Amino acid sequence: MVGATAFDVARRYTDDVVFVDEKMIALAMLRLLENERSVVEGGGATGLAALLPGGPLDLPEYKDKNVVVLLCGGNIGKKQGGRVYGGREGGREGGRERRR
Repeated sequence: MVGATAFDVARRYTDDVVFVDEKMIALAMLRLLENERSVVEGGGATGLAALLPGGPLDLPEYKDKNVVVLLCGGNIGKKQGGRVYGGREGGREGGRERRR
C-alpha cells in the first residue's frame, strides 16, 4: 500500500495510469535478459511491458520517438526466475522456444 504522502506526490506528477498483465511483464523481463543482459524484477519491468507490442502504451504517438523507461530491481527468486526465464510465462507466448 502506498502511503498518503507518496500518493499525493505521485498524483501531482502522474498524467495517466495503465494496467499490464503478468504475461506482458514476464515477456518484458525475458526481453531485457535476452537483449540487454539485465535481470530486472517484475515491478521494474512494467514500464517496458506497457510499451511492448500489444501493451497499453503501444501507441502511434510513441513510434520513432525517444522514450525513457526506468528499470530497477534484481530482486527475483529462483521460483519466479524459473517461470519467467525457463519458458512457462515468457516462453512460447513470447516467441521463444525452450532449449533442452
